[in-house]
Amino acid sequence: MKFLHLLFSLTFTTMSTTSFAQDLSIHQWENRLVLIFSNNLNNADFKKQIAELQTDEEGLRERKILVYQVLPTQFQQGLKPEDNWQKGSRLYTKYRQNEANFEVQLIGLDGGKKRVQTDILTTEKLFSMIDKMPMRQAELRRGNH
Repeated sequence: MKFLHLLFSLTFTTMSTTSFAQDLSIHQWENRLVLIFSNNLNNADFKKQIAELQTDEEGLRERKILVYQVLPTQFQQGLKPEDNWQKGSRLYTKYRQNEANFEVQLIGLDGGKKRVQTDILTTEKLFSMIDKMPMRQAELRRGNH
């Protein structure tokens, strides 16, 4: 009986961990992620954050950064204003940390949250944080800009 209880507990823990990583795990070890959360598309900080990141898309590419725009019922990858929205609330409910109307997160190559804030993250600050990370330093030494 103890064995069944242990087996159930291990299975539940593994399923919880797997389901947590499910949505964004496809990017692990390949890309860093910037997740931009807002309650709606018209949020001023949401728009400013996207505009800020658009100022240096080459810097984003160089650092292997993918951006996700995440709203309560839809999301899209990238910074373009195109209508590539996909329906879904899982990213919003699973990854959002604050109750604020706006939030931005940096997720590293290892899948760990490196930064969560409720004000605009400048490209200067973003790139500075990433460029100090050991994995980024290794990329630079290998010439994998």
